[in-house]
Amino acid sequence: MRKVILLGTLLILAASSPGQQTTPTPTSPQEEYLRKSRSQKTGAWLLIGLGTVVFVSSAANNINSMFDAEAQTHDAFYIASAASVAGAVYLFVAAARNRRKAEATSITPSVQMDSAPVPVPGGMSARSYPALGITVKL
Repeated sequence: MRKVILLGTLLILAASSPGQQTTPTPTSPQEEYLRKSRSQKTGAWLLIGLGTVVFVSSAANNINSMFDAEAQTHDAFYIASAASVAGAVYLFVAAARNRRKAEATSITPSVQMDSAPVPVPGGMSARSYPALGITVKL
């Protein structure tokens, strides 16, 4: 019985122990910047929507309670909606900055026609040849 309990305990511990990471890490900084940019844009759109909903509902509540003498205006909702919109603007700016960083870290191959001086009878001539280039932006 003692061996069965010990074996069961060891199996439970082995099953619950952390292993290697199951999600693959991004292969390049460009992919990481693009992932961050997408998530920041998503968060910004959510904040814009939330701020708009809070502002519209607060405005509708104030219009409905305009004729009530005891009603109070809730300026905190307007401040919250303004803060939400300001946060969204910040996230849009950060997303654009990460997009620019992703574009700046790209490696771009290019094929172009270059020319080189070639000696010919009676002087020099420029001959064209195809050239492969790689542009690395750091």
